Amino acid sequence: MASWLYGTTIDFISKPFNSELRWFNAARYGIKASIFELISEDIDVNIQDDDGKTALILASFYGHQEVVEILIHNGVDVNIQSISGYTASALIYATLIR
Repeated sequence: MASWLYGTTIDFISKPFNSELRWFNAARYGIKASIFELISEDIDVNIQDDDGKTALILASFYGHQEVVEILIHNGVDVNIQSISGYTASALIYATLIR
């Protein structure tokens, strides 16, 4: 990814998007502050995108260990399957042993 993407402030994660889109983008790009903010706003931590992926699946796939840990500590269901049948279980293991 381009280096601008990893700056301190990421504008596309901020308010113009709805909470669900912010949630999935924060998980995908490892934006802990947005994850904490949305959890404090009582977002459904197990919500699935159009492909059935959860924030946990995205954070695990992209290797964001701290986000994975935050999600697990906030009660995500590690067994939810995407439409393709994937769960985060193996991805979590791979993320945590990096």
